[in-house]
Amino acid sequence: MRVRPGISLKRIVLNSEEILVVPRYAVVGVGDVIYRSNGRRFLKLQNGTSQVSPPYRRRVALRLGTRTFEATAKELDRDDELEGYRQLSAMHYRGDRGFGRKAVLVLRSRHHDLPVVLGFVEVTTGFLMNRPRTRLLAAGFRDGSVRWAGWGSEEMRTRTSLVCRISRLVISPELRGHGLGSILVRHAALYARSHFHAGGLRPLFLELTADMTKFVPFAERAGMHYIGETEGNLHRVAKDMRYLLASQTLMRTPVSAMRARG
Repeated sequence: MRVRPGISLKRIVLNSEEILVVPRYAVVGVGDVIYRSNGRRFLKLQNGTSQVSPPYRRRVALRLGTRTFEATAKELDRDDELEGYRQLSAMHYRGDRGFGRKAVLVLRSRHHDLPVVLGFVEVTTGFLMNRPRTRLLAAGFRDGSVRWAGWGSEEMRTRTSLVCRISRLVISPELRGHGLGSILVRHAALYARSHFHAGGLRPLFLELTADMTKFVPFAERAGMHYIGETEGNLHRVAKDMRYLLASQTLMRTPVSAMRARG
């Protein structure tokens, strides 16, 4: 069978010249070693495996008012899903900027009364520095061959890829307040466990940093735990203001003037 990928898919050329078609945001690239097992494709990692194909796909039953709709939480692999993702992305205050590896899951519906893409969630690599995470992981951790007694600069450098993050989560405006955010968070965790990887490591932690969680507890409803708040930039702003005021005083010089006479 011939497969003609759209813009939502990409081709992976294996050493055997075999072509593997995967979702556009599948976490696989040049240099990755892929092997086959029971009809599936995997990557071998330092602490386990990451599934490449088939893509992540799970059925979801949505309760909206008095009606129940069938939907699918899945990796983005269709052109109409890509269009829906782009439209919803424009509603997010951060736009489409990001860094590191990024995977995209969409919540898709085929019902004519609903949009094709009900919402999406992005799973990306974690930030190197996160103060609440540092305090938590400093207590030590052990999971098979992965272990540490504290969380210092060396652990940050070599182990941060064990943490992936939800960088953006957007729900279609007319469907907010129906629990779709919690559904996407749960599937982001399942996807991270089975399909995501970075730096040769399968993530063991999923984190989310977002102001919206102060007002809508969708993350806790999905099973996440509050571990603290970021420090913010107020201390840096105060420091910069003190510097600017001191510089203004130091740079003052006398100014003389006289009335011009004709």
